[in-house]
Amino acid sequence: MESLRNLPKTEQLFYVAKIIKDKSLALMKEKSASEEFIKNQMEINKNVDEYISCLGNVDAVSDDKFYEYLTKMLAKFHNAHLGVRYKKEVENRKYLNQHLLCLNNKVYAICDEKLLEVKKIGDKPIEEICQQMTPFIFYETNEWLDVQLCKYLNMTTLYDILDIDYSFIELENGQKLKVDTTKDYFNFLKCFPPYDLTDDKPYNYYLIQPNIIKINYITCDNKLKSDIEKFFEEIKERIEKEDIKNYILDVRGNPGGNSEIILPLLHYLRGKNITGVTLTDNRVFSSGTWAVRYAKEILNTTLIGQPLGQGNIRFGQSSGKIELSDDLIICYSEKLFDFSDVFKKSGAIKPDIEVPLTIEDLQNKKDKTLATALEYIKNKNREKI
Repeated sequence: MESLRNLPKTEQLFYVAKIIKDKSLALMKEKSASEEFIKNQMEINKNVDEYISCLGNVDAVSDDKFYEYLTKMLAKFHNAHLGVRYKKEVENRKYLNQHLLCLNNKVYAICDEKLLEVKKIGDKPIEEICQQMTPFIFYETNEWLDVQLCKYLNMTTLYDILDIDYSFIELENGQKLKVDTTKDYFNFLKCFPPYDLTDDKPYNYYLIQPNIIKINYITCDNKLKSDIEKFFEEIKERIEKEDIKNYILDVRGNPGGNSEIILPLLHYLRGKNITGVTLTDNRVFSSGTWAVRYAKEILNTTLIGQPLGQGNIRFGQSSGKIELSDDLIICYSEKLFDFSDVFKKSGAIKPDIEVPLTIEDLQNKKDKTLATALEYIKNKNREKI
C-alpha cells in the first residue's frame, strides 16, 4: 500500500492521479493496447489534469469536501474498478426505505409490488438529479452507469453531498410518497431475472425441459468457492444420470469474484458435447464478464440477453491501494484485460441475440430472454434432425 498521508490535500490529489495514470500507461504498454484505446485513455488523463488545475488549492477544505473532490476526480478516469473508502461515509451510510429502480433512462419506484415512474425527488426533476449524480459515479459503459445510478439513487450519500431533499418522491400519477431512511440494504436481485432462484441462493440448477439443464450462476464470490464447487459437482452427477443434451447458463446479475471457479464446469460440458446458450445483462461485471468470455471460448456458446456492464477492453483487479489517512483509502486497477480477440466491437460487450428488457416485463416478471433461449435451442435441435 502506498501512503500519501503526510502530503497536503492538493498534492494528494495530484499524486493519486499520477499513480493511477502511470499504472494505466504501463499496463497499456505491457498489453500492447490498441491505438484507439490508448488515444481515449490519454484524453481521459488530460481531463483529469484539467479538473485538478481548475480546483486550485484545496489544502484548507474539510475532509468531507475533499472526499467530494476526490470522488469526482476518480470518476473522470471512467474506470469502474476504481474505488474509494471514506470511513465516515461508510459509517453514516443510509438507504431510502422507498426503493428505486433504473431502466432505459427512466427511474421507477417499487410501490405495492407495482413499478411507477418517478418524476421528482423532493422538488427536483429526476432527470436533473441523475445528471448531478453522474459525475460521482465510476463507470465505463452507459450500461454500467444505469446499474450504479440505481445503487446511488437508493443511498443517501450523494443526496447529502448535493444537498438534495429526498423526504418525498413524486410519481407519474401525481402521487407523493413519503420517504424515510434505513440502515438496511435492499437486495434488488429479485427485481430482475432470473426469477427461478431458490432458497435465496445466488446459484441453483434444474431441468427446465426434458434434456435441457438450466444453471443459474449469479455469483463467483471467492468466499463461496467451496460451495459453488460442490454445486457444480451436483450438476455433473445429474448430467451423468440424465440424457441431457443442452444447457442454459444464466449469469445475469453476476457481479464478479473469482474468475476461475467456473472453468471445470465449462470443460466438463464441452467434454460431454452438451451445447447451449448463455444469458446476459448489464449487471454482469468483473469476473462475471470472464465467465461469459470463457463460455464463448470453451463452449462457443450463443449469448442471449442484454449488453454486459463492461467493455471488451477494460482495467480490472483493484488490488492497488493508496492510503491518504486512516479514514481514506483508494483502490486502483493493477490489470488490463483485453477481450477484443473474442469480442471484436469496442464498447459494452453485446450478446449474439439481443433481447430488450422492458418495464412491462419486469412488472409482470416475464422473462423474455429465457423464452428466447428456449426457442433458440428448440430451433437448433430441429436443424440437427
